[in-house]
Amino acid sequence: MAIPNRQRRLAGRHALVDGIRFEMPINSERSPALMAAFPCDAAKAARLLPGGELHPFRLPGGRGLLVITVIDYKITDIGSYIEYSIAIACTHGPKPAP
Repeated sequence: MAIPNRQRRLAGRHALVDGIRFEMPINSERSPALMAAFPCDAAKAARLLPGGELHPFRLPGGRGLLVITVIDYKITDIGSYIEYSIAIACTHGPKPAP
């Protein structure tokens, strides 16, 4: 199997995980994921975003998008763990994307 470009670029670099140094890329296997997206108030979401270059992604009708992700990393180089994120889908640039 071919090694993806990103993994080749990261080879030999290091990351700190809970203060422990690991060589990149970190391998993971058997990592089921769950993602869910919900409409949210885009104007309220915009007030939570830092700086002036992040803008809430806008659904038709002007609503924003809240994204919840849970990944159960069962086999990894750094041990098993569960990762979750709560995010506002965003676009990046000086002005909101059309």
